[in-house]
Amino acid sequence: MMFDFSRNIYLNLILNGTAATGPLSQVALLTTMPLPNGTIVEPSGNGYARVSTGTNWTSPTNGVSSNSATITFPKATGSWGTILGLAIMTADGNPLFYGPLRAPLNITAASPVISLPVGAVIVSVEGGLGTTVQNNILTAFLIIPPASFKSKTLFSIFQPNS
Repeated sequence: MMFDFSRNIYLNLILNGTAATGPLSQVALLTTMPLPNGTIVEPSGNGYARVSTGTNWTSPTNGVSSNSATITFPKATGSWGTILGLAIMTADGNPLFYGPLRAPLNITAASPVISLPVGAVIVSVEGGLGTTVQNNILTAFLIIPPASFKSKTLFSIFQPNS
């Protein structure tokens, strides 16, 4: 799913020609599933930190992109609580995409490190859009700063492997 922030960037680009801030660079763990307004709740302390991904995402095909490098979170030094989902963020902390894990994870100091292998985080843009438009949207948000593209409605589904 997309946050309001990413919808607004997209509409501002199409309607006003204003470029976005650039590609994303972080993946965050979520302890609650957010609303589209962008308010997210992450673990706090105990070694938790977002993971920088830069532009390590595959070139979109048929409106789908996935991580092209392993995403490994730091080792928990205490409880992070129950992780319900992930969010993809810009370098300056604005949320773009979010979605649930296939199964919740209760993370404690005894838990193994969370490591998402190549291809485990799948981001898609769906909803009556042509694949060229879908690919351009994902390229704009995941790979390179936005270029000009058009659409009416955006829907995103985020399906990380557990």
